[in-house]
Amino acid sequence: MYFLYKILIKTRLNEIVEMLCVGVLLKETKIPSTNKLALKCLDQAAEIILKEYSKKNQITINKTSDLFSTVVPILKERNLIIPNYEKSLINLHKLSERLSDENITVEKVDVENYTTLVKILLAYLHHYRASKKEWLEKASNLKKVICSQN
Repeated sequence: MYFLYKILIKTRLNEIVEMLCVGVLLKETKIPSTNKLALKCLDQAAEIILKEYSKKNQITINKTSDLFSTVVPILKERNLIIPNYEKSLINLHKLSERLSDENITVEKVDVENYTTLVKILLAYLHHYRASKKEWLEKASNLKKVICSQN
C-alpha cells in the first residue's frame, strides 16, 4: 500500500511541477490576461500541495471551511512556513478566487511571489527541490512539448 501511495505522490508532484512551469511560461507571454492565467495555475498547484499534505498528515478539512484558511495556519504553527508566507499565501489565494467574479488586475509581482511560495511549499511539505537551472530546464522542456503538439 505504501508503494502505491509513493507512486501517487510522485505523479501528483509531476503534475504540480508542470502547473508551476505553465505559470512561469504564461508569465513570459504577451497575452493580455497572462498574469491572471498564471495566478490560477499557481493557485491550483498550491491547492494540490496543501491537499496532499493534509491527507498525509490526517488534517481534517471541514466542508464549510477553506483549505487554505485551515491548512496554512497549521503550517505556521508547525514552523513549516514563516508568518509573512502565511499571510501572502492566503492573500494570493483570495486574489485568485476573486478573479472570476471581479475585474481585477493581477500584477507580475503577484505571479512571481506566488511562484516562490509554491516552490517553498513543495520543498518544505513534499521535499521537492530544484535549482534555478533545473526549474528553467523543466519550463523549457514543457514549452517544447506544448509547442510540438498539433
